[in-house]
Amino acid sequence: MSGKGAGFGGAGGLVGGGTMRLLASLLSALAAPVAAADLTIDTGQPRIPTTEALLARPDAATTTVPDDASYGRATTYRAMLFAALIGRAPPEDQDVSLAARDGFVTNLPRALVTAPGSGEAVPWLAIEPPDAPWPPTPGGKATGPFYLVWLDPAASGILREQWPFAVIRIGLVSDAAARWP
Repeated sequence: MSGKGAGFGGAGGLVGGGTMRLLASLLSALAAPVAAADLTIDTGQPRIPTTEALLARPDAATTTVPDDASYGRATTYRAMLFAALIGRAPPEDQDVSLAARDGFVTNLPRALVTAPGSGEAVPWLAIEPPDAPWPPTPGGKATGPFYLVWLDPAASGILREQWPFAVIRIGLVSDAAARWP
């Protein structure tokens, strides 16, 4: 068999030079670290901290969630207490709203996200490091770059809908009593 037309490269090959360059470019892009992401936080004074800024905060910690709702197993994250992230407690008549990249929105009652007491669920915002992306969930979903996780979720009756992932915005909305009197 001659070399011409028998291989994957070359003028008569199965994959031409332009296609090989495109394939190499795509593979390179997939292997590159995830770009840093921004998170919009508007709980009184709007701010947009970057992933790097959040990971560099002195209150960022390594946290292990024993039974992660998205992964169905123990999972370890770099994270920060959600109450510290949002700053001051929301007003009495406000809930905290988290919006995800895919359009999913969950509203959490103020009492769940402000400094929890002993024996209550504790919310953390997990932060995906750009150089160490999280794996997809068993269902194939990407959870980063920001994911609300809970320690001891059963203590406060936390539902799966209250574990939003791929979070891009955190804000305030009227509480449920004001929206549905």
